[in-house]
Amino acid sequence: MRWGRDRRDGPAGEKNSPFNEARPLPNRPGAALIGRIGGDVFFIGDERGAIRVRNSGRLELGINGRVPGGQLGELPRDGLLLIRS
Repeated sequence: MRWGRDRRDGPAGEKNSPFNEARPLPNRPGAALIGRIGGDVFFIGDERGAIRVRNSGRLELGINGRVPGGQLGELPRDGLLLIRS
């Protein structure tokens, strides 16, 4: 995520990000990579191990929050972006 000219964060999200009740995962960093399968929303970030989920179905990827300033690539209100192949 690029926040500005001199500030960017990777898939783990914003460093020192505070709790934010408005995010899909309030206790995880803003702009972190998250996923959803069915009703289960889960943190992906920069994890390299397996991630277990309870449901099967379509994997949706997104960020934990919204793109600042409503720039190109703005995500829906729930912070998730559906990627189709």
